Amino acid sequence: MEDRASRLAAWLAVLLTVSCFFTGFYEGRGMYPFMVGGFAAAAAAVIWRVLRIWQFGRKTRQSVGELDASGEKSLPDSRFLHASAPSLSAEYLAHWTGRKRKQSVGELDASGEKSLLDSRLLHPSAPSLSTEYLAHWTGRKTEQSAGELDASDQKNLLRSPFLYAIPAFVLSALYLAHLPASPLSMQDTLDQALRWAFCGVIAAALAAAAGTRQARARLRGGLAVCAALLIATSLAAVYGLAPLPHALLRTASAELSAAGVRLGGLLQYPNTLGAVFGALLLERLAALKQAAARPALQRAVHVLLAFGCAAGLLLTESRGAWLCTAAGGAVLLALAGRTARRQLLLQTAAILAGGLWLYRQLAEADLAPMPGPGLLQLAGTGAAVLGLSSMAFHAGAPEARRLHRYAVALACAGWAARAVLPSQLMTAGSGELVLRTGTSTVSARLLMYRDALWQIGTNPWWGGGGGVWRSVYRSVQTEPYVGAQVHSGYLDMLLNLGIPGLLVLVLWFTTVGFLLLKRRSLLLAPYLVLVLHAGVDFDMSYGLTWLLLLWLGVLGLAEMGAVQGRPWKTAGKERTIRLTNFSKLRKAVVSIQGYNKALRRIPWFRRNNQSGSGSQAELGRFFLSLPPTRLALALGTYMSSPPWPALRSIWNTSIKRVFGGSVPAGKAVRRGGGSSRGIHGLFRGITALTMAGVLAFMSLVSLRMLAGERLTAEAAVLLSKGKAQQARVLLEKALDLNPYRTGPRIALAAELPLLSAEHILRGGIRFSPQMSELWWALAKAQFKLDRPEAAKAAEIAVRLDRYHSRRITAALHELGRLGLRLSQAGRRKESRTAVLTGLRLYDGYRKAAEWAAGKGIRNDRKFTVTDEARREAERLWGLLGFPSPPYVAFSGRS
Repeated sequence: MEDRASRLAAWLAVLLTVSCFFTGFYEGRGMYPFMVGGFAAAAAAVIWRVLRIWQFGRKTRQSVGELDASGEKSLPDSRFLHASAPSLSAEYLAHWTGRKRKQSVGELDASGEKSLLDSRLLHPSAPSLSTEYLAHWTGRKTEQSAGELDASDQKNLLRSPFLYAIPAFVLSALYLAHLPASPLSMQDTLDQALRWAFCGVIAAALAAAAGTRQARARLRGGLAVCAALLIATSLAAVYGLAPLPHALLRTASAELSAAGVRLGGLLQYPNTLGAVFGALLLERLAALKQAAARPALQRAVHVLLAFGCAAGLLLTESRGAWLCTAAGGAVLLALAGRTARRQLLLQTAAILAGGLWLYRQLAEADLAPMPGPGLLQLAGTGAAVLGLSSMAFHAGAPEARRLHRYAVALACAGWAARAVLPSQLMTAGSGELVLRTGTSTVSARLLMYRDALWQIGTNPWWGGGGGVWRSVYRSVQTEPYVGAQVHSGYLDMLLNLGIPGLLVLVLWFTTVGFLLLKRRSLLLAPYLVLVLHAGVDFDMSYGLTWLLLLWLGVLGLAEMGAVQGRPWKTAGKERTIRLTNFSKLRKAVVSIQGYNKALRRIPWFRRNNQSGSGSQAELGRFFLSLPPTRLALALGTYMSSPPWPALRSIWNTSIKRVFGGSVPAGKAVRRGGGSSRGIHGLFRGITALTMAGVLAFMSLVSLRMLAGERLTAEAAVLLSKGKAQQARVLLEKALDLNPYRTGPRIALAAELPLLSAEHILRGGIRFSPQMSELWWALAKAQFKLDRPEAAKAAEIAVRLDRYHSRRITAALHELGRLGLRLSQAGRRKESRTAVLTGLRLYDGYRKAAEWAAGKGIRNDRKFTVTDEARREAERLWGLLGFPSPPYVAFSGRS
């Protein structure tokens, strides 16, 4: 089992690393191949688990009918305690009840008598208790066979790995529920359902893999490799060693960048990259704190990775990421404990000072330094950081002198001041501020949030399915800003799934965060960075962000945050995290163990029970003489604890024998819950097989989408080479595989006859009714067919994208030509309708442009009335018989 968990952890680490090369799985980019394999593997794992349980059930049924020592059949004993199972480990039983037992089942203790729990609760003639069954009915996995539990290794952190994945599967189910209700975008809704289901599979896999120490080490290694990859590629783009597209965002606007260039890295977006670097920085600092007793080489690796993350965070110039990282750093220091906090502060100061110095050097070179001198400068800065970090490590030790600590802190502060004051606050000779202090991006987001809240108000309880903002933002935006993303993951969830989706998401984050805080896990700090920054940017559109959130949550819950003085940190043993409360059951078993110790002090009990046999009547009288409340705790609570049918079976077969009675086989079956257990097992089997079927179906759907995506890419290459006929065949196949995608549908319509193109486009509008590109393509096809319906299609296309100057101008041109052709054909009423539609569009266009030219209006799209649009309006008025328009033409802005 440990090898299996380690292999699973290794595969997950590979997935985390590969996601960086696919732009962090932005909007599901490159995820389809992993979905196909992940869903298929999850379905196979569920089926394998069902087969194991079924095989176990066969073995237990075969053991029914065996005779016990008294010569009668013990149906419940053979049903629940089967002979083929290994003997019960005392250490496992102690782990299950929360207490350590020093003797295994049936062994004699130091005084030579048998424990009551061992010899009476487990029937003497019954076979050994199956660890696998015990794990099965308590809902927990046993990762090692009996007797092989290592004190340093924990059990799985959850009763079932799928518990950690339940919120992701719930969100996927909510998206699937939107499909029959005609969402605004069928493609985006289906994509979101698949992505969330894939997140659920990854969450379950992480929870299953985090149960062993070796697997957790590999998961931590996956985070280190991810950090190293992002750092290496970012620095390679900065120093010109590797041509990475869009890795550097160059702009002349001081509102967007103080240095004129920002680092985007493999994610091609500085803000999200900054949040990722901030989270990885705090994770490396937490690992550095925990590696204080490790060799110096391991500490050096942690320091260099943290230094690279700090430099990358600064080079992104993401103020939101800086603030979120600062908040996470405060949480990290609060959780670190008094002893480690001093050393962690010094280490952080050394790393940030080095990052600031490197940021200064690269900003002065406009993030385009000479490779040779630049790399030497980088190596020198890294060496200085290592030296300062080593000094901070020794200065932060409890036995270090205060003067030593002050010297290290002063050196770090001086280096940081030298990096910041001369270069970053002022330019040489100008005295102008260079730090990015503008608020244009903030004002743009506030506009988006206002428009998004208005859209949310139209359907707050259910949402509109996947991709709502991308579908409607051009029709609901109050100012012509640019922003296909709403820049808030929580608002995006409200748009898509309404209040239920947001509640699931918030409860998920809150629960995991509370558990991390309760166990004082240091990984709460990087987890908090990602959760906070997702509220002010579209980080949730990146699959990498979700992988890191799941990763940090599982590792934090599995490692349980080692801090001195907390009850979750114990010397010599570790306890298991349980989300299901079995405290009543554990109290009952612990109480019976306490009675064992009490009974061993009674002389008559020692005399009569040295060989495991004694007077049943005397034992019964002894139990009846106990206080009723304690008897209820020991036995009644044991029966009433979940799952009660199995516990009642143990009551019927073992506890009642202590009192000298026997249970008839038929009655034992009735009371033991055999039939109810069978029904329950059948229900669980059907549920598991249904889940496996759904996962297999999702794998098939992902495969079809992957095939359609590849055919579309091949068709685009053929179209660029002028091979339209071959491209048309590929596009038709792509639409057969995935009819919801808009891109291949529009490309295919351009290559088909007009009537066929009109039919294809109407089908696309049925799946994406708010897609202005589809309406405009339909309008162009109908213009060529001289259809009067083209005027309505053009008007809808303009309404869905009302700040698109070129489209409005083209619509006016086509409406004028359509009106002229209809008039020449004698269809004057239809011609007049087309002309009036054009004039109505121009009137709205003119008024919107006048308003956009006003002071304080954000006009990122350069929305203004074009000269061609004014000429087309004059021509439309001429078709109505007016020599000139009855208003003064608006001149617009240059």
